[in-house]
Amino acid sequence: MAEAGYFPGVIWYFTLWYVRKDQAFRMSIFFSAGILAGAFGGILAYGIGQLDNKGGLTAWQWLFLLEGAPTVCLAILTFFFLADFPARAKWLNQCEKDLLADRLLRDADVIVDDGGDMSWEQIKSAFLDWQVLFYMLIYFSTVTPAYSLKFFLPTIINDMGYSVVNTQLLTIPPYVVSCL
Repeated sequence: MAEAGYFPGVIWYFTLWYVRKDQAFRMSIFFSAGILAGAFGGILAYGIGQLDNKGGLTAWQWLFLLEGAPTVCLAILTFFFLADFPARAKWLNQCEKDLLADRLLRDADVIVDDGGDMSWEQIKSAFLDWQVLFYMLIYFSTVTPAYSLKFFLPTIINDMGYSVVNTQLLTIPPYVVSCL
């Protein structure tokens, strides 16, 4: 549940920084990196599995510690250093901020200054827009196979009679091929 908003959140974050034609390329890199991470997950799981009963910890405890600790540390750093909007980025000078704002403004279809209040009519309009619905269909069609591969591939390979260790190693090639 905590991870459910991550991919949509990253896509939304891209819209704050990039015009539409630049977003597509960056999203494709992001999705490919997510899939390719599955290959490294198999390698990590294999390596960490070798630590079973070392240092008084079981393999799953090592996995939780070695994959969870860097994630928590990065999340804390991200909270303090990731700029939410170009206008608030401390690492951009004013000229760069103005350039980004101008590019995003020119790329917008409609600019409406209604004081920032959102109405239920606007929300309804967004959910009934065919382009939004089509984008949702594309997104769902992309993430469903990716997550299916991520969650079911180890089980499928293991059910073919391979050991747990070999299963982790055999999950790597499909991830690599799917990114090509």
